[in-house]
Amino acid sequence: MIRIIGLELKKLLKNRLNWILILVPILISIMLSSFAIDDSYIEYPNGESAFSSLSSEEIVNKIEESNRNIPKNITSDVIREAFEKYHKILEDYSGKEENIPNNVYLENIYPIEKILKLVQSIHIEKGEYRDLDDISFEEAENFYENRKKQLNKLHLEEYSEKSSIYNKIMDLNRKVEEPFYYEYGFSKLEFLTIIIIVATLSSIVISTPVFSNEYETGSDEILRSTKNGKRKLVIGKILSTLSINLFMFVCSILLFLIIVNSRYDWQGLNTSVQMIVGGLNYSPLRVLDI
Repeated sequence: MIRIIGLELKKLLKNRLNWILILVPILISIMLSSFAIDDSYIEYPNGESAFSSLSSEEIVNKIEESNRNIPKNITSDVIREAFEKYHKILEDYSGKEENIPNNVYLENIYPIEKILKLVQSIHIEKGEYRDLDDISFEEAENFYENRKKQLNKLHLEEYSEKSSIYNKIMDLNRKVEEPFYYEYGFSKLEFLTIIIIVATLSSIVISTPVFSNEYETGSDEILRSTKNGKRKLVIGKILSTLSINLFMFVCSILLFLIIVNSRYDWQGLNTSVQMIVGGLNYSPLRVLDI
């Protein structure tokens, strides 16, 4: 069996197109890791971009410095304190975010922005998020209770209470650890999604001819009549193709994570997924688990 797998691997790797398809997601992961670092910025409420005169390396350092004091455990007390601070600053500038000076926003609002956006993500009315200044201290402080109520309400609109899908969602949500945990680090998961899509397309193109070529030429009938031409050959083809595809996926994803998180903080992978994609997400995962 090992010999058959080895021969099938050799056959696949002799094809120049397969080498190109293997290298494409790996090269894209290197390219996207560079984009992920260069894409770091902070946007002020007035639409200006912070640190526009700095290099991407300096911007990452500035953002890291601004995030250093964000509490790791997002408890109810931490959430209330963040909203009290936000409202106090808002009152000093006529109740409008765009009136807040850039330096005040960067020093006081940006470090708690993740917390503010997290709370806002569960307050939806008529398909739109409520304004932050419309969310009371009490609503903010009761974030975890309100989150469960909103999640329950949202999915009851789609499924009945006895539905297996509804019960599965609620079971998953019960496994979500509270309070949510946050560590500064890479959080733009869309880059990783692109790599996975490209690697999937490459694996499809690599896998398709493994059996179809022999069916097309009619040589499959001859191979099936040989001693190892049935089960062993099929298993060998499948395992050799899986080996190449697995290598491609692991290399491209791992390379991206190593490059990006070597520049950012590896601790950021411990962040609750809700801090990245929104409070109504019911997946009991950290960024690392995705």
